[in-house]
Amino acid sequence: MIWIFLSVVLVLAVYHRGFRSGCLVILVAMLFGIAALVWSIENESAKNTGHASAGSSWDVSRWTSSPTPPDSRKNARPARSSGSDRLAHSGHGEATASAEPGVPEPTPSDTESSADTPSADATERPLSAMTDSERQSVESVCSNDKILNGPAAYRACRAHQLAAWQKGPRHPDLSGLDRVDRDSIDSVCASDKLLKGPAAYNRCLTAQWASLGPNDHAPSLAGLSQGERESIESVCTSDKILNGPAAYHRCLKHHLQELARLP
Repeated sequence: MIWIFLSVVLVLAVYHRGFRSGCLVILVAMLFGIAALVWSIENESAKNTGHASAGSSWDVSRWTSSPTPPDSRKNARPARSSGSDRLAHSGHGEATASAEPGVPEPTPSDTESSADTPSADATERPLSAMTDSERQSVESVCSNDKILNGPAAYRACRAHQLAAWQKGPRHPDLSGLDRVDRDSIDSVCASDKLLKGPAAYNRCLTAQWASLGPNDHAPSLAGLSQGERESIESVCTSDKILNGPAAYHRCLKHHLQELARLP
């Protein structure tokens, strides 16, 4: 609007007084227009500042006059009563213990399972009295529970094997046998050792050891050639591995007797 007014004044001044006089008039008009524009801007800024200060003072008085903000009063929840208050207001004055938050109470099933499962100390101490072979037997039998069923089943399996071992025979002393006979007994009893536990393993060892008489020893093969020794060992291998040293000795003696009958 100011520029339109100045253009009209310029046209009128040029028309009536000439170009120079018109330029002087338009310059004076521009100065008055700039002054009016500055005055209007300052006036508008003063109005905005006044509104802002009034609004902030209203907000401050609103918040300071109340001890709690409106949002906090709206969202406020009643405080929980303490344990002593609950006990004081119970029906007949009987105190009931409440569980602490975040700490689950033990269930009857947990209590029963912990009571049925023997402690680790109850099984570890007797296991130390076993031989290395007997402990290996326990670990082999219980390896399935250890890997697949968890520590409770693993501990229960060890306790069961320990109880059976305590009622069964002890590991016999095989130091009086030669290496071949000891290897034969270990081979025959390997399945009981790995699959059935130390009690069954000791029973197998005892039975194989008892099957040998006091003078039951493997016959000497010194008089045979290398090929004949290899033949008789091959034939009697199944008895040596599967049936024990007594059957192995009988097999060796039988084939030596057949050789002796030859011309």
